[in-house]
Amino acid sequence: MAAGGTLAQETTEGITGMEVSDEPQATDVIEEFDGPDIDRSIMSIYGPRTPDWFDLEARPGFARIHGRQSFFSRFDVSLLATRVQSFRTVIETAVEFHPDHYSESAGMALYYDDSNWLFARLYHSESLGCTALGIMKGEKGNKQEFVLDRVAIPDGKVTLRAQLDGATVQFLYQLPDEASEETWHALGEALDTRFMSDEQTLGFTGLMAAIGCWDAYRRESFADFDYFKVLPDAEFIEL
Repeated sequence: MAAGGTLAQETTEGITGMEVSDEPQATDVIEEFDGPDIDRSIMSIYGPRTPDWFDLEARPGFARIHGRQSFFSRFDVSLLATRVQSFRTVIETAVEFHPDHYSESAGMALYYDDSNWLFARLYHSESLGCTALGIMKGEKGNKQEFVLDRVAIPDGKVTLRAQLDGATVQFLYQLPDEASEETWHALGEALDTRFMSDEQTLGFTGLMAAIGCWDAYRRESFADFDYFKVLPDAEFIEL
């Protein structure tokens, strides 16, 4: 060490001879799923992407993700994730999913680890008798569903958007026939995201944006994702 010895010092000289840029360091992640592979910053965090759960060929231009274990698991989780690089970030995807059992879900997630996440998901609602869109929360291993905010999506097609603003996130959705008019709807109220932080979890992974699918029933369902975008410091949609 510059001061001699092996002990850390309270103060030290700064770096010299280098220019420090004020430009944002975060970069956009835009994956259209139209090539033979995907952006290297998008990870399958619990194992490799294998054909039994991830497929770019079954429906060209889409990523087909087959459901496996739920996000509370650390094994056989069908999840693609990339790091959130800015406190203000827009995440967006378009998904088609046709579940026929309440244990099947697919959609977009903010994910810290297997115990802490938010999941805007399509699932089969037995009370509505059709596919529905709703939010599920995992916090310290405990599940919470925001049932009062659910929306019926009978044809199983929806565009999802998350607007992460510091310690809160607002989920939005858009139906296929509303795309040309840029019509968006809030999915529930803005939610606190502080439980998915290093300080609260005593972890070190950092928050990730993700898409995924689970099927705790027979592992026969799958979801098709048209694209996946994570845009640091992007403009928010005001409702």
